[in-house]
Amino acid sequence: MLHRDVNLRKLTNYGVVRGPLSDPDVRSVRKGLRRDKPVMRSGALATIWFFNLYLAIHYIRLALAQEYETSLLDKITCLIVLPLAFLYLQDPRSWLPALSMLGFCAVLMLGAIIVPNKGVSQPISAILTIFLDSKLAIMTFAFAWLFQKTGSATQVFESLAILIIILCLINIPFIFYDLNTGVSIKGGTLEVKGAFVQPQGLFLHHIEVAWLNAFGVFAAATRYRLRKRTLDLVLCALFVMLLCRLLSFKEIVGGFVGLLIIFRPNRSGFLSLGVGLAALAGVAAFVLNFTELGTAILDHVGMFYGSNSIDNVRAGMTDASFRIAAEHFPLGSGGGTFGSAASAQFGNYSQLYYDYGIYLLYGGSPEFPSFLMDMGWAKYVAEGGALGVIFFLLFLVSCSVYLFYRDPNATSTDEALRRLCLALLLLILAISTASSPFTSELLEFVAALCLGYGMSRPLRAGGARNGVRSAAPAR
Repeated sequence: MLHRDVNLRKLTNYGVVRGPLSDPDVRSVRKGLRRDKPVMRSGALATIWFFNLYLAIHYIRLALAQEYETSLLDKITCLIVLPLAFLYLQDPRSWLPALSMLGFCAVLMLGAIIVPNKGVSQPISAILTIFLDSKLAIMTFAFAWLFQKTGSATQVFESLAILIIILCLINIPFIFYDLNTGVSIKGGTLEVKGAFVQPQGLFLHHIEVAWLNAFGVFAAATRYRLRKRTLDLVLCALFVMLLCRLLSFKEIVGGFVGLLIIFRPNRSGFLSLGVGLAALAGVAAFVLNFTELGTAILDHVGMFYGSNSIDNVRAGMTDASFRIAAEHFPLGSGGGTFGSAASAQFGNYSQLYYDYGIYLLYGGSPEFPSFLMDMGWAKYVAEGGALGVIFFLLFLVSCSVYLFYRDPNATSTDEALRRLCLALLLLILAISTASSPFTSELLEFVAALCLGYGMSRPLRAGGARNGVRSAAPAR
């Protein structure tokens, strides 16, 4: 089992200054501690329930849905935690990410004002897009504040790991049902890659199953790293096999790179990481070139990229985004004009889709615009231009930088959680090559969880700065 957080036990983290025993006000201090400790424990418990409830609601909604519908879960959550995000702005480490996100939003608004687009209602579309793009920052700051003030990071990750493993196990019988019958439990036709049927389990698309199993792989691997129990290793191997069976290339790559990060020895250098990546690349090359599974993956990828690719929305939007950014350098076309929800919903259909031929592609027409929001980076490049992309990347880097250093005084639990967060973020970056994870109800939550944990870690090894202490217990 994971260790308890020090913030649930250590008196200095309850907002009461510890003084010497000879202090004449020591009685009032002790009374303050007795009053504050139950409050902080209640706050930690509420935080744990909050994170688990969000994830449970998301997957229950997917399991019950018969078709994709717009969800308000992430929007309502952002409005609820918005005050906490503002409270976190008192921490100096939030200033650069906040300014970066403000710069990104300003670029989206300026582009929308400067560049005319008769297909969308401006500035309403830009304002809506700015809110949707700001959800990641709001959640990240709010989660960092919660981890700092309640000291519940360890318990949150432990409980979420258990919940994810349970969800993976519940979904397995329905995966086998799909494989045996060739039909989804909800009656829909299953996608086929090569000779392999893509199971959907309880969900509406096999990609949801791939994401869940990738999370399950990391959860089981992290638990095994901490507990060294055979059951966790067996579960990790089971989820790896299910992930590979789904033939989703970006999730498979992200999953194995994440495992390499989680299991990498503590004192190993960059050479060992390079050797591990080289070995992983060798295994991948063998599988892709000499197995039927690899052939199916390459055939599917070849449909979208390469000399034999077909005309598709992904390739078309990627090409168009750079042309738009060059034409409207450095601001781009503005928020709500390309690749965002406001560009093709709510009665809008951006003129840019006509100008660059996207309306002719399957999934990009006004009648069937389902694939227009699948290319997150194409959206950032087109709507934000060079300046917007710089601001957005600066936000991501300034939030995640705290996960890239290892505190030599950190416990094994803190180090394991740091590696888990890095693995999850790299997985999300891999997914972002053909999706929009930073506005996805599930993936933006996971990204904010990892970034928020990183921003709640100590600013330097072996100490604290600006009153921020580690979320992990001291040895």
